[in-house]
Amino acid sequence: MRTEQGYNLNRGKASRGLGLSKVGTVMPLNPPHSPEMEIIIKQALETLRERKVTNDVCPRCKAEDWAVDLLAIPADPLTLKMFRYAAHIPGGRSYLEALAISCTNCGYTMFHNLSMLGIATR
Repeated sequence: MRTEQGYNLNRGKASRGLGLSKVGTVMPLNPPHSPEMEIIIKQALETLRERKVTNDVCPRCKAEDWAVDLLAIPADPLTLKMFRYAAHIPGGRSYLEALAISCTNCGYTMFHNLSMLGIATR
Protein backbone atom coordinates (compact mmCIF):
# COMPACT_ATOMS: atom_id res chain seq x y z
CA MET A 1 0.00 0.00 0.00
CA ARG A 2 1.40 3.38 -0.95
CA THR A 3 0.06 6.67 0.27
CA GLU A 4 -1.60 8.85 -2.31
CA GLN A 5 -0.19 12.04 -0.80
CA GLY A 6 3.26 10.59 -0.10
CA TYR A 7 5.91 12.97 1.12
CA ASN A 8 6.49 14.90 -2.05
CA LEU A 9 8.80 17.85 -1.51
CA ASN A 10 8.27 19.13 -5.03
CA ARG A 11 5.07 20.94 -4.04
CA GLY A 12 2.48 19.32 -6.25
CA LYS A 13 4.66 17.99 -9.04
CA ALA A 14 4.08 14.34 -9.86
CA SER A 15 7.16 12.57 -8.58
CA ARG A 16 8.15 9.48 -6.70
CA GLY A 17 10.39 8.96 -3.69
CA LEU A 18 11.13 11.35 -0.91
CA GLY A 19 11.12 14.25 -3.29
CA LEU A 20 14.85 14.52 -2.89
CA SER A 21 15.81 13.21 -6.30
CA LYS A 22 12.33 12.92 -7.80
CA VAL A 23 12.28 9.10 -7.81
CA GLY A 24 10.61 6.39 -5.71
CA THR A 25 7.41 6.15 -3.68
CA VAL A 26 7.02 6.80 0.05
CA MET A 27 4.69 5.20 2.56
CA PRO A 28 4.52 5.38 6.35
CA LEU A 29 5.85 2.41 8.34
CA ASN A 30 2.92 2.58 10.75
CA PRO A 31 0.03 4.26 8.89
CA PRO A 32 -1.76 6.50 9.44
CA HIS A 33 0.29 9.35 10.83
CA SER A 34 -1.35 12.07 12.90
CA PRO A 35 -1.45 15.55 11.34
CA GLU A 36 1.28 16.63 13.79
CA MET A 37 3.52 13.75 12.70
CA GLU A 38 2.90 14.60 9.04
CA ILE A 39 4.13 18.16 9.68
CA ILE A 40 7.31 16.94 11.41
CA ILE A 41 8.03 14.41 8.65
CA LYS A 42 7.56 17.04 5.94
CA GLN A 43 9.80 19.47 7.87
CA ALA A 44 12.50 16.80 8.20
CA LEU A 45 12.38 15.91 4.50
CA GLU A 46 12.47 19.58 3.52
CA THR A 47 15.48 20.15 5.79
CA LEU A 48 17.27 17.16 4.27
CA ARG A 49 16.63 18.57 0.80
CA GLU A 50 17.93 22.00 1.86
CA ARG A 51 21.07 20.30 3.16
CA LYS A 52 21.73 18.72 -0.24
CA VAL A 53 20.51 15.19 0.56
CA THR A 54 19.33 14.35 -2.93
CA ASN A 55 19.64 10.59 -3.39
CA ASP A 56 16.46 8.47 -3.16
CA VAL A 57 18.09 5.25 -4.37
CA CYS A 58 18.59 2.45 -1.83
CA PRO A 59 22.34 1.83 -1.43
CA ARG A 60 21.76 -1.92 -0.97
CA CYS A 61 19.25 -2.95 -3.66
CA LYS A 62 18.88 0.20 -5.83
CA ALA A 63 15.10 0.31 -5.27
CA GLU A 64 13.38 3.70 -5.10
CA ASP A 65 10.43 3.01 -2.79
CA TRP A 66 10.61 4.12 0.85
CA ALA A 67 8.60 4.00 4.06
CA VAL A 68 9.05 6.77 6.62
CA ASP A 69 8.18 7.13 10.29
CA LEU A 70 9.17 9.01 13.42
CA LEU A 71 10.83 7.05 16.19
CA ALA A 72 11.91 7.70 19.77
CA ILE A 73 14.80 5.28 20.23
CA PRO A 74 15.70 4.60 23.90
CA ALA A 75 19.33 5.50 24.53
CA ASP A 76 21.60 5.45 27.54
CA PRO A 77 24.47 7.93 27.34
CA LEU A 78 27.67 5.97 26.80
CA THR A 79 29.47 7.70 29.68
CA LEU A 80 26.74 6.58 32.09
CA LYS A 81 26.79 3.05 30.74
CA MET A 82 30.58 2.84 30.95
CA PHE A 83 30.54 3.78 34.61
CA ARG A 84 27.31 1.88 35.42
CA TYR A 85 25.55 4.96 36.74
CA ALA A 86 22.46 4.64 34.59
CA ALA A 87 20.66 2.45 37.12
CA HIS A 88 21.37 4.94 39.91
CA ILE A 89 20.50 8.22 38.18
CA PRO A 90 16.80 9.05 38.00
CA GLY A 91 15.88 9.87 34.46
CA GLY A 92 19.23 8.52 33.21
CA ARG A 93 17.58 7.14 30.08
CA SER A 94 17.00 9.48 27.18
CA TYR A 95 15.60 9.11 23.68
CA LEU A 96 17.02 9.78 20.26
CA GLU A 97 14.21 11.24 18.17
CA ALA A 98 14.71 10.20 14.57
CA LEU A 99 13.18 10.11 11.14
CA ALA A 100 13.39 6.47 10.03
CA ILE A 101 13.52 5.87 6.28
CA SER A 102 13.24 2.22 5.19
CA CYS A 103 13.49 0.61 1.77
CA THR A 104 10.24 -1.24 1.09
CA ASN A 105 12.12 -3.79 -1.02
CA CYS A 106 15.05 -4.95 1.12
CA GLY A 107 14.36 -3.28 4.48
CA TYR A 108 17.53 -1.21 4.58
CA THR A 109 16.88 1.52 7.16
CA MET A 110 18.57 4.84 7.81
CA PHE A 111 17.95 7.28 10.65
CA HIS A 112 18.19 11.06 10.67
CA ASN A 113 18.49 12.67 14.11
CA LEU A 114 15.70 15.27 14.35
CA SER A 115 17.64 17.30 16.91
CA MET A 116 20.59 17.61 14.53
CA LEU A 117 18.15 18.76 11.83
CA GLY A 118 16.85 21.43 14.22
CA ILE A 119 13.34 19.96 14.36
CA ALA A 120 11.47 20.03 17.66
CA THR A 121 8.92 17.30 18.33
CA ARG A 122 7.50 18.64 21.59
